[in-house]
Amino acid sequence: HPPLYRFPGWPRDQATGMDTVVTDAEQLGAEVAVIHAPRSRTMQSPRAQRYVAGIAAAQAKAGTAGIAIGLETTQKPYDKAPLLFDDLDYLLRFADDHHLAVTLDTCHAGANGDDLVATGEQIGQRLRNIHFSDVRVTDPEHKPQTHLMPGTGNRVDLAAFVNSLAASHYSGLVTAEVSPKLLLAWPPRRIAARLAEVREFVRRAAAPTATPLHE
Repeated sequence: HPPLYRFPGWPRDQATGMDTVVTDAEQLGAEVAVIHAPRSRTMQSPRAQRYVAGIAAAQAKAGTAGIAIGLETTQKPYDKAPLLFDDLDYLLRFADDHHLAVTLDTCHAGANGDDLVATGEQIGQRLRNIHFSDVRVTDPEHKPQTHLMPGTGNRVDLAAFVNSLAASHYSGLVTAEVSPKLLLAWPPRRIAARLAEVREFVRRAAAPTATPLHE
């Protein structure tokens, strides 16, 4: 996964960053390398064309290593017009055209006001990875709080979503993606305990008789 903020030594060009993500995934033994969608309104610009070329190069390396590249679903801007890839139908067509898997970010979907179960069903067999966290919206005029601990948001029913995944026999990744700012505030022992809470949330929600866990 590309870093969320500028990181020393990380390529600023998105296309070059894809190659770095795949290389790192191979070294770590990861089965999915995640890429972000371009923040574009057209795919005809030179920058967008470099992005497409970067996918082709990254795919060649990923295929040799047996790694899937997962295009991550987007979060629509709260204060301006959506971008090209904010249309899920477009994102999925692009993924199909370029032989990409899809990474569904639950807090992005929640911030968009999307139904998680319906979104997962729309993505279908393309789904290989889930970025799992919660979202809270306190004022539609302000940016949502995203990447929260599961069960602490107010926008999506994560438990119902996990239960639907279990019912559909989903076998891909569920990746806890809690805010790095929160992780930096926790000592290692606290991080381990919080991640165990996420695992328990998923385990309980996946049970056939699960009751809603979302607060």
